[in-house]
Amino acid sequence: MTAFYRDVVTLQVQDAAGDAVTLGRAGTPLVILRHAPTLRHASPGSAGLFHTAIVFESQAALAGALGNGIELYWDRD
Repeated sequence: MTAFYRDVVTLQVQDAAGDAVTLGRAGTPLVILRHAPTLRHASPGSAGLFHTAIVFESQAALAGALGNGIELYWDRD
């Protein structure tokens, strides 16, 4: 997951300690990933999805990233 947020969504790793990785942009933390091996998978028939939205600084920055199941957008003034 870290590689996806770093390489595809273009967030920078701000901290990586123990079982957690904090990713963000321009010094602002946006996503914290925690390794939780005891977490159970979603039950059959349920989506098991969550919503994440990341605002990009410009249309050009948005165009440089791809999203898979993540809402990526550029906000107008």
